[in-house]
Amino acid sequence: MAAQPAPERIVVKYDPKRRQRRRLLFVVSIVLSVLLGYWLGDAQLLMQLKERYRMGQKVSALQEDVAKARGELAAAQLTLSIERDSAESLRRSIMELQDHVEGLQQEINFYQGLMAPEERQRGLGVRSLEFIPTENPRVYDYVLVLQQLAEPHNSVSGKVQLEVVGRIDGQPETLEWIELAPQGAFSGLPFRFRYFQNLEERLTLPAGFLPEAVLVTVSAKGNNIEQKLAWRLRGGR
Repeated sequence: MAAQPAPERIVVKYDPKRRQRRRLLFVVSIVLSVLLGYWLGDAQLLMQLKERYRMGQKVSALQEDVAKARGELAAAQLTLSIERDSAESLRRSIMELQDHVEGLQQEINFYQGLMAPEERQRGLGVRSLEFIPTENPRVYDYVLVLQQLAEPHNSVSGKVQLEVVGRIDGQPETLEWIELAPQGAFSGLPFRFRYFQNLEERLTLPAGFLPEAVLVTVSAKGNNIEQKLAWRLRGGR
């Protein structure tokens, strides 16, 4: 039997410093890895903080723009509201002035008639009749002015009645005084004056009635005077 060769032996020289260097290198690499991780994390956090700050500034700028725009909008709406109110107030003032001028002109004409009755029809009659709308479209206040153009101006008394002529559903209709009279005045509105007198009352029209004219009957000392006047709203509207 052939003899087997002896196993080869490898001799490794023991170096304790080399082993320590490896351990140190391993520890240093771990420490560097940890530090690198922290640094990378801090860098990412810093970038996020910077981005948040930039976005915060953008939001603040947008909020300022919104606040400015809202202020401009509120100012514009206030200006528009003031202009509308001013326009409406001006329109009402013009209408009031027109009514006032018309009323003054009527008074001038009336007193001119009293001072110069020879230029107008003498005797007792109706000076004017105006209707004033109320909140109820069927209800009207009215002002009837009676006058006496005569010399001398003696006191005259009597009663006056109204009849309203119009249409219902296109058909002619006349509302008699008994249908229009206020409570306690079914025989007529009483009057007594020397020069003129204003009679103020209220009447209610039936539903669907469209007024066109008014027949005024003035009764004094057994004499009846009738005058037919157009239905007229105050201010001519």
